[in-house]
Amino acid sequence: MDKWKQLPEVSTERANLMKKLISSCDTVKWQLDELAKSVLVAEKDITKFGLNPVEIQSRKSWINARTFEVGNHRRILQRAHDALRLPMPVPTQLATQIGPMKRNNQSQKNAHDGYIQEQQEKQTQVLK
Repeated sequence: MDKWKQLPEVSTERANLMKKLISSCDTVKWQLDELAKSVLVAEKDITKFGLNPVEIQSRKSWINARTFEVGNHRRILQRAHDALRLPMPVPTQLATQIGPMKRNNQSQKNAHDGYIQEQQEKQTQVLK
């Protein structure tokens, strides 16, 4: 997480590391869930496993703390991942340049559509 936080927000290295970290968080969460299940089994017969209630509670607390920690990391990474999918705001100067280009593209499209319509009319006349 420390290396990920130090990388520039918009970089392929950060994006790739983010995907790996999200996957790792999911794996660790699964492992913690399995560990919690094991503690529940041990709690049912503490003498068989040579444990006492204090040790069981200690293990449960540790698992809960790590699960909370991994969950926080996972949420931070997911928010950053989702932010990359959002459209980036266009700087004002660039937006003023894009406006005329869009209008120019629209007029080119209209001219192109007009040409196609004209050609279709000519072909219709030839067929008649």
